[in-house]
Amino acid sequence: MRHKIKILAAAGLAMMLTGVSVLAFSEVSVLMQAVSGKVAIRLEEFTVERGKEVSWKENPVVLPGDRLSKIARIFNRGEECYIRAAVVFTDEKKSGNSLSQKNLTGISDDWIWKGEYCYYKKILPKGGKTDFFQGIQIPSEWKEGEDDDNHWNARVKVDAVQAEYFYPDFSSEDPWGLEKQGVEIQKSPKEEPVDQTADQEPVILKIQQKMQGFSVETDEFFRKMETFLPGRAQTGSVTFENRTKDSREVFMRAEILEENEFLKELEVTIEKRLKDRTELLYQGTLLADQLENYQSIGKIPGEESSTLEFKITLPQEADNRYAAQQGKIKFWFTTDVSGKETPVPAVKTGDTVWRWGVAAALTLLGSLTVVGGILWKRYKKW
Repeated sequence: MRHKIKILAAAGLAMMLTGVSVLAFSEVSVLMQAVSGKVAIRLEEFTVERGKEVSWKENPVVLPGDRLSKIARIFNRGEECYIRAAVVFTDEKKSGNSLSQKNLTGISDDWIWKGEYCYYKKILPKGGKTDFFQGIQIPSEWKEGEDDDNHWNARVKVDAVQAEYFYPDFSSEDPWGLEKQGVEIQKSPKEEPVDQTADQEPVILKIQQKMQGFSVETDEFFRKMETFLPGRAQTGSVTFENRTKDSREVFMRAEILEENEFLKELEVTIEKRLKDRTELLYQGTLLADQLENYQSIGKIPGEESSTLEFKITLPQEADNRYAAQQGKIKFWFTTDVSGKETPVPAVKTGDTVWRWGVAAALTLLGSLTVVGGILWKRYKKW
């Protein structure tokens, strides 16, 4: 199965439109903002009284043979996800009359039991909800008197894993493959996730005759990236149009505005495309201290255009320490480095000098018992 890649077109407006003020700037920047997603589920319990659904009330009185109305409903407040649920029954008197998953009623065919867990076979969409069970059947063979004043607890636990890049096998006894992968369980962060969509306009920087720098309507472009999840990759580009007859060299540097460990989790690939030729400039992780000075990304022949393409990936193994966060990085471009830092020669394939990237984030698997959650980190091979 081919992995889906989300596309991010990294910013900008085509210039020379009627009524647009076009100015000359020696330096132009592209400010990128990326945010992380989060698996966020909520479990609520209800009961039916006189034909009306109301919130669950603790300690109802039951008799042998009764069907107790108890609805376990799961709400998705985060990214699309798969869920699974389990119920643990306990009683105070330890009388030997115990309840189990066999006493649960109203479980639809969308669920399948595998061991102690019941797996929901469909993807639970953003804002979606589903019921785990509708009630609990009290065995009719129980005798009054044996369990007078006994108290049973039904503890419902729900886990969730992001649906994207995750492929459960419901024919297996371990549909999520947790035992095989040795997944590490982690607590869910309290921060609320930010749902962000990508800006689609391209960035086009034009080089004009008798001008150092670029002719554009603004010296800074701001663009948002789609919300990241582990394993998600996004691509973007900046196009340079040389309107002169002579070749011009372009330089780039990066400035991190919100430095944190979160930014360092990204993997970045940078390529330069000129006509039919594509050159790999860098492939690796983000190390901001090596991008403080301008780096040459090569010369653009007269009356030609060149495109700088990048792919930013949040690794599958990124864990929940970085969930529901955001980061910003600014990329600067110029055709004139006089009076600025000494430029570094263009990097060739295989070198490891370049280090640049844009913020990102993650999340994966959540678990909760009525209220609260635990997330895990998941591994994926591309």
